[in-house]
Amino acid sequence: MKTTPPEFARDAHHWLILHGRYVCKARVPDCPRCAIRDLCEYRRKTTPQGSPRRKPGPSVS
Repeated sequence: MKTTPPEFARDAHHWLILHGRYVCKARVPDCPRCAIRDLCEYRRKTTPQGSPRRKPGPSVS
């Protein structure tokens, strides 16, 4: 709350929840689409190009 401007304080928690639900997902984060990736402190989540790491899954036939 110390760094959140007063005009955003009412809605900031909703925006963070939605960001986690639709952009910064636990299994497959969408880092290239992230508006706040420059503030991200979890660098292991992204490759140097900024795209998420994915393990190859089983092929579907």
